[in-house]
Amino acid sequence: MLRAQGHPAAPGLDRLVTGWCEEFAARFGARWIPVATQVEHQSRTVLAAYDKLVAADRSTGRA
Repeated sequence: MLRAQGHPAAPGLDRLVTGWCEEFAARFGARWIPVATQVEHQSRTVLAAYDKLVAADRSTGRA
């Protein structure tokens, strides 16, 4: 957005974010994960969190 508007901060921000991404990839060994696998993992995480909340509500008598 900044680049499209010709904002003077755009190049510096691009370099900053690119540097952060490169450091993250180097430190954590980032690798490509297929989108379907990411969605499945995120869905399972949300459902597991929901199950924990429901169980917590039952144990405190809120349900």
